[in-house]
Amino acid sequence: MYPVRTVISALAMALGFTSSAFATAFSFTPIDVPGSLGTAAQDINNAGDIVGVFSAAPPAPVNQGYLLSGGTFTPIIVPGEPRTTVTNINNLGQTVGFFRDSGGIEHGFLLSGGSFAPIEPVGATSSNANGINDSGQIVGVYTDAGGTDHGFLFSGGIFTPIDVPGAQSTSSNDINNAGVIVGFFTDAAGNTRSYERNLDGSFTFIDAPGATDTFVEGGINNLGDIVGDFDSPTGSHGFLLSGGIYTIIDAPGAKATFAVGINDLDQIVGVFDPSAPGTHRLGFLATPVPEPSTLLLLAAVLLGLTGLRGRRLGLGRA
Repeated sequence: MYPVRTVISALAMALGFTSSAFATAFSFTPIDVPGSLGTAAQDINNAGDIVGVFSAAPPAPVNQGYLLSGGTFTPIIVPGEPRTTVTNINNLGQTVGFFRDSGGIEHGFLLSGGSFAPIEPVGATSSNANGINDSGQIVGVYTDAGGTDHGFLFSGGIFTPIDVPGAQSTSSNDINNAGVIVGFFTDAAGNTRSYERNLDGSFTFIDAPGATDTFVEGGINNLGDIVGDFDSPTGSHGFLLSGGIYTIIDAPGAKATFAVGINDLDQIVGVFDPSAPGTHRLGFLATPVPEPSTLLLLAAVLLGLTGLRGRRLGLGRA
């Protein structure tokens, strides 16, 4: 059975289109919570629901999380806490993030069914929950009593530390449905690099070409496509890593772009700093050209044909 990515790409090329996996063109839509002093988009699920954080004007809580669904912004605030950040959303609508308490300490949380639950390893002095897949597995970062940051996987009620060998610190930032984890780490020389943790526990390093530092701050989809950003002599740029190929993601009019989240349609969300004076930080949605709806139509046609073939042969799903 061919991967969905492969068959969609083949049909798209036959009809004169370019698959979103290899698209170099994106249409950009800015995201700005009304009245905010700055907005960041952190993740997007397959329904197009976007989560993130925005800075609010006093006397409201300084940082508030939000859900953008159907064109409507809904604030997400941990009750009684001054700063809430939402980092990730899965296809079931469960979200994770962290809040900062009045003492300045950050704590991870899961928001599911309208209820908040703490996500924090025993003995941690602070924690962030950064990613969640559709099985409810959660990844993040915590600080130990000695001040060192470690990534973690929370699965089946058990916390498992994640440390890149030889690293000064490690952060785990997203996990897909296969259980592949991505994040970044500080190496022995003090450089920030990124990684993909494979199912066998090994690490594949991610270093954008020409980068001084590479950050996968949260972003792997179920096709294995990864987004992040990198610092270079020309500034800070977002990127999409798909099939071993890097595509730079720069929002129009930006002096810096940070790609943070990606769904299975290769829609990308993130943050950019406009170059125009007197403007604040904005979130963005980058949609590949051709748009995902076109690719889904092509996929539906192809999968429909494949399904008929399977029924004729009596093979069912491979």
